[in-house]
Amino acid sequence: MDNKNAAVKMRNISKSFGTVKANDKIWLDIYRGEILALLGENGSGKTTLMNMLSGIYFPDEGEIFIDDKEVVIRSPKDALNLGIGMIHQHFKLVDVFTATENIVLGLEGKLDLAEAGKKVKEICDKYGFDIDPNQKIYDMSVSQKQTVEIVKVLYRGADILILDEPTSALDEKNADVHDKEELLRHYRAAMGKCSTAIARRHFTMEELAAKEAQGEAVPNPDDALRALEQEREQAVQQEKAAAEELEAQNALMNRLQGSIAHGKSQIEEKYGAFEAFDCDNPEQFIVQHKNYKDSIAGQIKELEKEQKRQTEKMQDFLVMEKDLSRIVAKAGIEVPEASETENADTMAGQPEDTDINVADFSGYETVQKEFEKLCALEVRKLEEFLKKKDKLTEELTACDAKELALEIKMSVHVPKDIEAVKQLKSRLSETNTLIALEKERVSKGISDMERIKDNFENRCVQICCNIKTELDRLPKLSSITMDNEVISIIGLSVPYAKESDYKERMAAYIDETVLMAESFDNTQERLKYIRNRLSWKRLFAVIVTDMNAIRVSLYKRERMKDQSRYLRYEEAVGSTGQSQGIYIQFLIAVIHYISSINAPADSAGVLGKTIFIDNPFGAAKDIYIWEPIFKLLKTNHVQLIVPARGATPAITGRFDVNYILGQKLVHNRQQTVVVDYYSRTKNEELEYTRMDYEQAVFDFTL
Repeated sequence: MDNKNAAVKMRNISKSFGTVKANDKIWLDIYRGEILALLGENGSGKTTLMNMLSGIYFPDEGEIFIDDKEVVIRSPKDALNLGIGMIHQHFKLVDVFTATENIVLGLEGKLDLAEAGKKVKEICDKYGFDIDPNQKIYDMSVSQKQTVEIVKVLYRGADILILDEPTSALDEKNADVHDKEELLRHYRAAMGKCSTAIARRHFTMEELAAKEAQGEAVPNPDDALRALEQEREQAVQQEKAAAEELEAQNALMNRLQGSIAHGKSQIEEKYGAFEAFDCDNPEQFIVQHKNYKDSIAGQIKELEKEQKRQTEKMQDFLVMEKDLSRIVAKAGIEVPEASETENADTMAGQPEDTDINVADFSGYETVQKEFEKLCALEVRKLEEFLKKKDKLTEELTACDAKELALEIKMSVHVPKDIEAVKQLKSRLSETNTLIALEKERVSKGISDMERIKDNFENRCVQICCNIKTELDRLPKLSSITMDNEVISIIGLSVPYAKESDYKERMAAYIDETVLMAESFDNTQERLKYIRNRLSWKRLFAVIVTDMNAIRVSLYKRERMKDQSRYLRYEEAVGSTGQSQGIYIQFLIAVIHYISSINAPADSAGVLGKTIFIDNPFGAAKDIYIWEPIFKLLKTNHVQLIVPARGATPAITGRFDVNYILGQKLVHNRQQTVVVDYYSRTKNEELEYTRMDYEQAVFDFTL
């Protein structure tokens, strides 16, 4: 074929993973209307090359041409926009969804399932696909599921289909000839979509070639469609921005309404609720009430002035009475008590015009000064007493002895006489004794709490150290001997802090937990927070400097020993078969690790385990991929049971027992039975023995 007519051209395509060269300057032409098979062993670079064409990988060097136009494919979306769709070996379908729901899953914009179902039906009718758009995936055969994957990329506008390991799904459970023929018919129909699409545009292949030879441009209605799609995306973005602005305005309005309601409630709380009343003439009513209010205010002011004058007179009389009483008392003058009659007689015996002159009392000024000193001293003592009382209550409150502080505040008053002072001193002495006892009890409680806290911190540190010890066992338990070299299938790197810092870091973490827990008013919420903080994962993070820096690496066996290497868990990929082999190794190692955690002490790690893997030989066919797997199985005492077909003798020869299944009429019914087997194991060892087991449960909280 002429290269000018190639739909896809790949020139000098190269891709490397570390030191491994997956593709080296590959040239590939794909023509419209052809079915191209790309063959090779596991790890030869088939999947890598197709992943670059479908946008999963980006080539290190080289060019890709679509219809003689150089393109850059950086993602599967770019590939679909260019009409290229990839169908992977493992179906990416949701079993509980219908075919239509799976096909439109992940598409942007508002979807109409009814319209989508009609479009799916049109595609199926056009290419002869036998699927029901409304049928659930779990009710479909393998060929129907594969057809759904094909229709999915056709629905998105793909003209070129890439199928990764399309025949690996044809295992013994789906081996009838009709199913195979249906699947292959779907492949042919899908692969012929390019020529059909060209014919739909009113061009034959010969006309297209002639126009290309003459240098005439071929009209492409997809350009107008892409322009409309861009306008739609712009409209969607504008609608989204308008919706966000509306949401912001609604939020502002809600805040204003809330502020108004709050202000109204405060006014009503202070002045009472507003009540309506009937009034024929509101203006006259307001004037009358204002005049009445002014009149009342004037009367109040006059009464206040009169009250002030009377109070000042009364104060003068009281001062004079007190001064006379103090002076008389200090002067030692006894004033005998007398009845009203005696007082009357006494007063009657005195001349009416007799006046008492205060200045005639000797020593009046001296007595008055001494008395003022005594009064000032009494005032200072009173103030000092009150200050000490307030200080004591404040200190007790600060120490959370609120009940005692309240008792002193309410019960301890300023003594009025000597007897009251004695009673107060007695009560304070008893209180001091009680405080001393309580202080001793609190000190002991604090000491006990510090000891409990220290023990708890040590326990938490020990839990972290136990986790560290268990994690360090994982690479060791995954070790096998290959090519006279000990290799750990799983590598684990954890950035631990210094062991001397474990206790200090844990103490700071526990203190922070306690402090934050006090902010919760609800007891249940507080306990939930503490349980979360004291989970094994959170505690282990205390002795790790950076949890995000923890790295798990997996061993990838290459055909060339020198190229075998460790890859990060997130990047442990290769060909389809190599990737499958890597994760089977990981599965075996992890199962052995988990079972060893709960293994009896006397088992010495020889605890039997069984793994079922359904048809792993569809993609992983080469023995070099399975050599480390068989080593792991033997080293870790794991039995592998595999229902499969298509395995090479190099692989099946590693199994102790091989059962061959076939079809046989039993009671006029076609049934699958064992027709033959070969084994290196004695017949008596093949007898079924019931295993008693108990599922282990792991508690990751304290």
